[in-house]
Formats: sequence, structure tokens, C-alpha cells
Amino acid sequence: KFEPGFTVSAQTANIEQMPPLI
Repeated sequence: KFEPGFTVSAQTANIEQMPPLI
């Protein structure tokens, strides 16, 4: 089971690592 907080943290980390999609 994955806590919702873990998923949010993972998504945030991925977004920070990935370049802006603009």
C-alpha cells in the first residue's frame, strides 16, 4: 500500500527534475 503523501512527493520530485513543459 502506498500512502497518498508518498505519491504526491514522488510526483513533485519528478516535476522538479523534469524541465518545464512550456
